[in-house]
Amino acid sequence: MGAALPTHVSDPVAAVHEVAMTTRSAKSLQSALGDDVVMRLAESVPPGLVAAGVRSYTRLRLAEHHPPVFNLIVSNVRGPSMPLYAGGARLVGTYPMGPLLDGGGLNLTVLSSAESLHFGFLVCPDVVEDPWALARHTRDAFDELLAATREHAVTA
Repeated sequence: MGAALPTHVSDPVAAVHEVAMTTRSAKSLQSALGDDVVMRLAESVPPGLVAAGVRSYTRLRLAEHHPPVFNLIVSNVRGPSMPLYAGGARLVGTYPMGPLLDGGGLNLTVLSSAESLHFGFLVCPDVVEDPWALARHTRDAFDELLAATREHAVTA
C-alpha cells in the first residue's frame, strides 16, 4: 500500500500521527479493494509475461523517463517473540533486505525479534550517497521521538 510521509512536519509526534492517519486511509482503501487484490491479479497474468515486462522495463530504462511511483519502501516484519538458537548459540542479529524498485532510492525493512528491532537498508548509490549516515542517525531519530513523546505526555 502507498502512504505519504510527512517530511514537512518537524514535530516527531505530529509526524507519527500523520503517518498513522495516512496508513489507516491506505489500509481502508486496500481493504475495500480486497486484501488479496494483488494476489488475484498476479494469478491472472502468466509469470513469464510479468518477467518479460520487468526485463523490458529495465532494459529500455523506462524509470529514467518518469518519476518513480515510490522512492522509498518501508516494511516491518514481525519476527519471533522468543529468542532463537542455532547449535546452542543465541541469534543476536538479523538484518533483513527488501526489494529496491527500479528508479527507487531506499528500502528500509525492519524485523522484530524477541525484544529487538533489526534494520536493513538497501539503497541505490545514485540516489543515496551515504547509507551509513541513515543507519547512524536511526538511533538518534528514535531517541528524539522518545523524548518528544515524553514531553507531550507531560504537557497533555
